[in-house]
Amino acid sequence: MSQMKHHVVSMQKTLSILLIVLLLSFPIGRAAAESEGEKHEHGLEAAVEAGHEGHDHKSGEHGNAGGHEGHGHGAGAGEDSDKTLAEKMQEPCEHEVPIIECDKCRFEVGAVKLSSTTQTLVKFETIRTSPAPKTIDLVGEMILDDNHKRVVTSRIGGRLASMSATVGTSVKEGDIVAVIESSELAQAALEYLKRISELGFAEKKLARARLLFEKKVGSEQEVQEAQSARDLADLEAANARDRLKIFGLSDGDIARINKNRNDAMAQGRIQLRAPISGNVIQRDGIAGEIITGDRKLLTIANLCHLLAIGQIHEKQVGEVVTTLAKGPIPVEVTVESFPLETFAGELVAADSQMLEETRTLPVRVEIQNHDFLLRPGMFAKIRLFFETAQDQTLLSTTAIMDDEGSRFVFKQIEPNLFLRQPVVVGRKVGDKTIIQSGVAAGDVIVVDGAFLLKSDVLREKMGAGCAD
Repeated sequence: MSQMKHHVVSMQKTLSILLIVLLLSFPIGRAAAESEGEKHEHGLEAAVEAGHEGHDHKSGEHGNAGGHEGHGHGAGAGEDSDKTLAEKMQEPCEHEVPIIECDKCRFEVGAVKLSSTTQTLVKFETIRTSPAPKTIDLVGEMILDDNHKRVVTSRIGGRLASMSATVGTSVKEGDIVAVIESSELAQAALEYLKRISELGFAEKKLARARLLFEKKVGSEQEVQEAQSARDLADLEAANARDRLKIFGLSDGDIARINKNRNDAMAQGRIQLRAPISGNVIQRDGIAGEIITGDRKLLTIANLCHLLAIGQIHEKQVGEVVTTLAKGPIPVEVTVESFPLETFAGELVAADSQMLEETRTLPVRVEIQNHDFLLRPGMFAKIRLFFETAQDQTLLSTTAIMDDEGSRFVFKQIEPNLFLRQPVVVGRKVGDKTIIQSGVAAGDVIVVDGAFLLKSDVLREKMGAGCAD
């Protein structure tokens, strides 16, 4: 019994010693594991930081050179974003590996790893700064161009029999847009026909008097009297014709009345036609309504040609006015409704005096709107181009991807690892686009085949997820 008790005590001591050893060794092993993990995380973070450190520094330089004030502040904010991204890259995904190393989950942080085969399908470009024309940006508002606007007016009173054109409809020059029935027109047409008939009778009488005079049968006085009667009839016919023109009839309309006395116009029906091709932007009249002369019925505008009224700050007036004296200044116009579209135009005129309230000079910009996307009343961003060149960060336009209005590129951070990088783009210069922020000179960007990387990082929108 005593021997058994001694054996139990011995086993308890042995277990106690083993437990103490295990407790002492656990922190050491854990510390070693954490140290190893920190080394790996720090290495990748350093790689990401190295890729973006140069970007922030260069972005600041670019902002100073290109006049983008406040860009340095944006770079500072980018550093915090990069650190957060580096941390996210090391977070384990549901497959219990760092997300940057997981082929199924890497896209969640905007990263793409290319295989050696895929790399042969893409091309890269190192961003460089190049001189580009100097620009001035201003804002303005679209208005109608009065040189391409016409008003359809009734020159005679009567009943508005019909009006086919409505606001928003497109018409071509010469289209019938309204019909008026007028007793006044019918009376004027009847008077014209009467005077034409009297003129014809007077001409025959003059011809007969001349024939009799040549045969020594008639007197010279009779010829003179017939000539006077003919001249008076011609004058009265001309006056009747001019009155029809005042009512809006053309030479062709009057010729039809003269040829066919049963013509609609001879009965007092006048057709109003569109004076230009364009869109009806205003209508004032209802079929069956009694109207008076000089009534404005329709306004038609050619929306292919619009104006934008912009404001030039006082410090920019000298350069704008001096350049304008040599000829129109080329411009590009953008509007919020179509952020991906640019519209060409020219600054053609500047007002003769400043606005006292804003200390700005109004300018007139003619805009080509052949696709009919722009509308009067829209606010516009206007960019003027000058011959003086400035260094700008340029990138091939093919490198820029779009996702619901958000622009981005794929930037190389390791030989086969690329990161989705948001960018703010400026205007196009040939096959290049000015990059205002997001990347800088020296960055390596995918320029051909970027759609292959885009389809990978946008898998989440197409229904893919980590569990695939």
